[in-house]
Amino acid sequence: MHFLPLGYDRLATAIEEAPGLNVPRRYVVYLYARYALSAYVLRVAPSHTPVPDAPSSWEALRAWNNARTTGREPIPVWNGASDSTAWVHDTIEPAVINYAFRAWHDSTHLKHGHDFTRDGERAVALRHLEQVHEDPRLWLDLLDFCPVDQRLAVFDAMQRLLWAETEGQQAYYEKWGAFPEDQGAFAREYVINGAAAALADQW
Repeated sequence: MHFLPLGYDRLATAIEEAPGLNVPRRYVVYLYARYALSAYVLRVAPSHTPVPDAPSSWEALRAWNNARTTGREPIPVWNGASDSTAWVHDTIEPAVINYAFRAWHDSTHLKHGHDFTRDGERAVALRHLEQVHEDPRLWLDLLDFCPVDQRLAVFDAMQRLLWAETEGQQAYYEKWGAFPEDQGAFAREYVINGAAAALADQW
């Protein structure tokens, strides 16, 4: 299934209701997706600093943003819970990519004024999908990481992975009362076997 023709308002429903990734060599496709999305996250993330006491609420994030003097100060992001993630790179630690993703995510909250409510988090998740649809740099990353005949399948898997990292983890928290400890295993199950399978167990 390839989601490009769908409007963003339908994209979330399509990802949630569709079965898991159903393509030949699905684990290989998933690995391609991990590499490509990791590279894209590193490319688009704003300047950031991992710290133990980063803003953890919408009010705190806005207060930090309003207190900036130059507008160029790096975004503080939490440096915890990054030992087991879906990100992968040949020379950069997965935790570093996780920090970059948090910076991209928080900067999207600030840019569009979406708070940390459930609706606000879903809005940010959709903004991320919108950005990868519209950014031609993503296709340059795909050129680097996968064969021509796999690009549409990998793009599908990348969207599922991005959704797993945002909306999927929010749904997991709602069900289990905590975020998955093994984020990498949760994301893999979400992408390959679908949301229902990933949310059925604790990770």
